[in-house]
Amino acid sequence: MQFKRSFLLFPIIGLILFSCAQVVSPTGGERDTTPPVVIREFPENQSTLFKSNEIEITFDEYIQLNNISEELTISPPLDYQPNVRLKGKTIVIQLNDTLLENTTYSFNFGSAIKDNHEGNELPNYQYAFSTGKNIDTLKLSGLALDAFTIEPLKEVLVMLYDEPADSTPYLKLPRYISKTNSSGEFLIRNIKEGSYLLFALEDKNRNYKFDQANELIAFKKDLVKVTGDTLGVKLFGFLEDKQPQYLKKSAIKNNTLQLILNRPADTIDIRPLTNQINKSDFFKKIYPVKDTVDFFFTRSDSSSFLVEVLVSNQPIDTIEASILPLPESDTLLESIQSFPQGNHKISKPISIVFSTPLTRIDTTKISLTIDSVITDFSVSLKEPYSKKAILSTQINEASSYQIVALPGAFIDIFGRINDTIYSNFKTTEYKDYGNLSVTLNSVMEGADIPLIIQLSNSSKQLIASSIITNNETIDFNNLNSGTYTLKVIFDSNKNGKWDTGDFSKKQLPEKAALYEGEITIRSNWDKKIDWNITP
Repeated sequence: MQFKRSFLLFPIIGLILFSCAQVVSPTGGERDTTPPVVIREFPENQSTLFKSNEIEITFDEYIQLNNISEELTISPPLDYQPNVRLKGKTIVIQLNDTLLENTTYSFNFGSAIKDNHEGNELPNYQYAFSTGKNIDTLKLSGLALDAFTIEPLKEVLVMLYDEPADSTPYLKLPRYISKTNSSGEFLIRNIKEGSYLLFALEDKNRNYKFDQANELIAFKKDLVKVTGDTLGVKLFGFLEDKQPQYLKKSAIKNNTLQLILNRPADTIDIRPLTNQINKSDFFKKIYPVKDTVDFFFTRSDSSSFLVEVLVSNQPIDTIEASILPLPESDTLLESIQSFPQGNHKISKPISIVFSTPLTRIDTTKISLTIDSVITDFSVSLKEPYSKKAILSTQINEASSYQIVALPGAFIDIFGRINDTIYSNFKTTEYKDYGNLSVTLNSVMEGADIPLIIQLSNSSKQLIASSIITNNETIDFNNLNSGTYTLKVIFDSNKNGKWDTGDFSKKQLPEKAALYEGEITIRSNWDKKIDWNITP
């Protein structure tokens, strides 16, 4: 019996050891970071006298095709897209089009090809062949940037046309085509020597033609002569300003009619079409962006009426509106931005903003103390019938301010008055901020062209803008600590803003430039920059 017990222990122990061996998995080697490798191409890459209707590209491992319909670019474009499928480790391309004679074709796969396990990408693999005796080998490369933001243009088609008529991008397919990467870089290969129209397109409907007003474009005014490898070409993309002006939104609230257009306009007006209302019953305030305007109706009786919306004195829409007497209980004038509270930046004005325009300010109902001492002040409107009132007084560093505005201090166009307003704040010190001085020197444009220089913070918010001349110094003072960027616009037509381009007129967008790198501002520190801009 004792022998039998000890004999039975051996299979039990073996079973335990076997199960433990299964649980513990071996540690693997380093992660595979190698992209797939092409081991066979049929017909051979760079073939001439190409006559096949099928292409096979075989790799050393199983692969996946990621977003192939968008990543694959074929130059010249085909009328009928080929069928692309995977067969084991092989990409099979079935051509469904009649190929042009004596033409070099290139298939660029972008970032579509990845291995099946780790997703390692084979970037910009290209297969090329020629239907003639020779294969074209020239190339053109460059960078595509947004003309206004100077940021890279991603996934934009860059095309060469060998029929450089003005109508070509609207009607014709390009001879050669490529696509920008995430950095805005592009490369067109296998080009034949010649002169070409260079055109870039954000092809929203994917038909290789510029046929939509909301498609971003870029172009070179002169033909590009390709006699060798052409490198470092820059394109600046823009949207043409050809959308018709239209009324995007209209709303009336508290006897205020607000109109919002699809884009800025020089003038926006309304014209009454009925006798219930006339021009003396309202006045307008246009917003700085010039695409939004408020019309304030001062009548106290009920009325419904039709008005025509005019942009640059041309009618674009007709709307129906109505005004109602303000309820007797609606006698309170409310602020949408009150006087400062807490800490207040010493360089900022002391102001208050109301929901409706003001007609009168009674300073006898307003008091100001600085460090508990009653102090003189004045209050004025930014402009007639403004919603914003500015309080002017001496501004001291690190001082405590108290403002009290009693009811009736502010009166709006409807006769409403404010409730009591209390404000307690302390001013900061100048040493809390930094200063930036910029001297701009440029040889890109004529000396008489104004330069619009813009300073933005790390969140891309515009902090300050000024118009200067070449070789002039501009100071940006009392800046918060942080990083900033500088941009300059070459205001060629001297209208105080950036203007886009127009392909039909061969008009390029106004040039802009970004200062290279971020600008760091520290408290109690002055920074000076000499910015030299060259083509």
